[in-house]
Amino acid sequence: MSCTVLVVAVAGARYAVDTSLVREIVWLPDVTWIEGLPAYVPGVLDLRGRIVAVVDLGLRLTRQARPRRIDDQVVVVALEAGLLGLVVDEVLDVVELEPADIEPTPAWGGVDAGESRLVPRVAKSAGFVLGLLDAQALALPETDDRRLAAALAAHAAPVSAAAGDDSPVAEGVFAARARHLAQSADNDAEGLLPLAVIRLGGERFGVAVDVVRGFCKLGPVTPVPCCPPHIVGQTPLRGDVLTLVDIRGELHLPPAAPDATPEVMMVEAGGAMLGVLVDEVLDVAYVMPPATATGHTGQEARAACLAGRVPFADEVLTVIDVGVLLAQEALAVRDEV
Repeated sequence: MSCTVLVVAVAGARYAVDTSLVREIVWLPDVTWIEGLPAYVPGVLDLRGRIVAVVDLGLRLTRQARPRRIDDQVVVVALEAGLLGLVVDEVLDVVELEPADIEPTPAWGGVDAGESRLVPRVAKSAGFVLGLLDAQALALPETDDRRLAAALAAHAAPVSAAAGDDSPVAEGVFAARARHLAQSADNDAEGLLPLAVIRLGGERFGVAVDVVRGFCKLGPVTPVPCCPPHIVGQTPLRGDVLTLVDIRGELHLPPAAPDATPEVMMVEAGGAMLGVLVDEVLDVAYVMPPATATGHTGQEARAACLAGRVPFADEVLTVIDVGVLLAQEALAVRDEV
């Protein structure tokens, strides 16, 4: 019988967890250290009134600590013992695995697959080998805490205490994420606007999440003949083709650097799915609607696609109305040359 798994990146490798266990995926917030937790548990977070322990998956699997990063994510899974958060480098995809693709983890050094508790099986998928995580085992204590302590002695502090992204802006983002996650479900929906927070041209912008269909890394780009400059090209995406759009010109932002490695924000506008190139995806946050925040000034007032400005993490975000932006005459794609 086939199974569906969520594929994540951890310390340069790919792992997978059964999607039936996944409850939600959030950006890494500030976590609170509690005395007595194992070294691979940097702390706990408040998820809308529920205290959730967070496991640094990279540290648990590799014994290698690393600083936290602003684009780290937490996969929240429901286990027999309750909710557990798994810190991962990146969420990559959801794939379906056939029984023929799955086999026990190879024996090595006298340790058989049954003793490899955390990754008892592996699978082949799209040219990669996935380690299939036993999520229930991740919530169990280490069998040999002395071995873990010795391994950690030569490494940096866990994800919560390491320097990492410690700029004032980054610290504000981590703190804001923790505040947003702590809000009750009712408060999340009451009068607050959910925004995807992106960086573009050195500035931060917000996009309403109701038009955002996901994010992905930029793959190979095929130019499209006879298209205006803002149509960058097309890229394959999960068996389909995604048209890529560069909105910098309409926002009066400078062109991207030749060596830039943009990310793709997938949006639905005018009944079509498009990929908007962004420098970086930073967060998903709940904020007060633009009507209650500072209005446009100067250059911003000339762009009808800018819906307003909202406070976020000790700064002010400009909110982009992607639907209005992509419907503008200047961005229209004509069939004729």
